[in-house]
Amino acid sequence: MTAKSHILRNNTSNPTHSENPPHNTANRKRYLFIDIAKGIAIILVVIGHFYPDSSPFYYECIHRIIYTFHMPLFMMASGFLYIATRHEVSYLSFVRKKTLRLMIPYIATSIIILTIKLLTQGQMTVDHPVDLHSFIECLYLPVAGYFLWFLWALWIMFLIVYNFTTRSSRILLAVIALAIYLCPIQFPSIFCLEQFRRMFIYFMGGIIFYDWKHYFSSLSINTFGCIITILFLFGEMAYIALGFNRYLEIILPWLGIATTLFVGMLIQKNTHSLIYRSIIRISSYSFFIYLFHTTFMGPAKGILMKLPFFINSSEISFLILAISIVTMGIIAPILTDRYLIRKSSVLSFIFGQKPIR
Repeated sequence: MTAKSHILRNNTSNPTHSENPPHNTANRKRYLFIDIAKGIAIILVVIGHFYPDSSPFYYECIHRIIYTFHMPLFMMASGFLYIATRHEVSYLSFVRKKTLRLMIPYIATSIIILTIKLLTQGQMTVDHPVDLHSFIECLYLPVAGYFLWFLWALWIMFLIVYNFTTRSSRILLAVIALAIYLCPIQFPSIFCLEQFRRMFIYFMGGIIFYDWKHYFSSLSINTFGCIITILFLFGEMAYIALGFNRYLEIILPWLGIATTLFVGMLIQKNTHSLIYRSIIRISSYSFFIYLFHTTFMGPAKGILMKLPFFINSSEISFLILAISIVTMGIIAPILTDRYLIRKSSVLSFIFGQKPIR
């Protein structure tokens, strides 16, 4: 790949400039660096959800860095892939599809997690204990697990963005999303509207990136990527040293997103590498990993942290503990999805997956 390489894989040499370019899922292009970025994002989500009180300083720094950009990265990838695969269906059909894909799994996952917590919170330590009333609360708040806000927010974004069918209208929506993000008024927590307010701009960022991708095709990716990565590292060092301020809060997510995309482009160059194959596989299971990583990490943490080797942890033992639990949070959902969920058409429907035929 030359320095003056195309920023998007399989980008056409004469891109369309029409207001409403056609989208065809049957012939959709695969933007592998976006898939890689999504795989990196889900790995960061799993790492970010393991944060015991005994965490050493270096892990605290890693945790803080992850939380500056990992969910904006997820939202950007979701927006990009939505518009890259968009095709014409009725609004009711679209709402039905997204409800089946997002909200049915949300309800099912909430019920499972709440049930497990109710059955185990008397025998082991459970983060955020629940009661029977939680089964009602989960219909409007992510009480089963705060991380489930993502599904509510993403569902609302889809319902809105469907109605903006041209590039110019989507630019207007991106401006609205920016205004909402900068709005000093906090939205209600019900239906995760506050999380929607803070994340919609990143979803729209992915859409705008796709819509205007041809303008990025002449960039020198290696030079631009290195500059962005250096700025990101300096920004994160400033954050660790000085703490968050409004400027870093605005800038760091975008620098983190751009850096991850650059890393994705580098990984994409060697499709035969173990890193590429592993991240692409993880990316393909990212939805189910997101839903159930904490379900598997919780028992693993409860068991391993009672072992003598981990009770008075050194930095080495903590690292082993972290790798073990994070690995469990990734591998166990993949195996469950592949060998249980997708083998059943009923379970596939409940969890928004496509069954393996």
